[in-house]
Amino acid sequence: MDLKQFYTLSNTKIEPNSINGIVNLNDKHPIYKGHFPDTAVVPGIMQIEIINDILHQQLHLSTQLKKVSSIKYLNIITPDIQDLQFEITYKIIDSTCKVKAIIQKDNLIFSKFSGLFSL
Repeated sequence: MDLKQFYTLSNTKIEPNSINGIVNLNDKHPIYKGHFPDTAVVPGIMQIEIINDILHQQLHLSTQLKKVSSIKYLNIITPDIQDLQFEITYKIIDSTCKVKAIIQKDNLIFSKFSGLFSL
């Protein structure tokens, strides 16, 4: 799936071991027709794919999800919610990228992720 059609990333700030940015969703994306047609939500797997895609784009690394240590979906993200704040911290150890990520807007946390991506 081409994630460039699913979301846009702006205001990216890259520091040693962290990436922050704003994500805006394409509320017309066809994925919402199947998840769910009457009350569209952003699938949890797509939230993880956005994290993976941001790592790939910003660090210029080929990453693939290896292990989810913890994921908590605390609030539902609907496609009309814009200006989602992504905070990703990472540590590269050998051929693995250890990641913690938070998706939020203002003080409302939507999800927390902790896991490993292979490089």
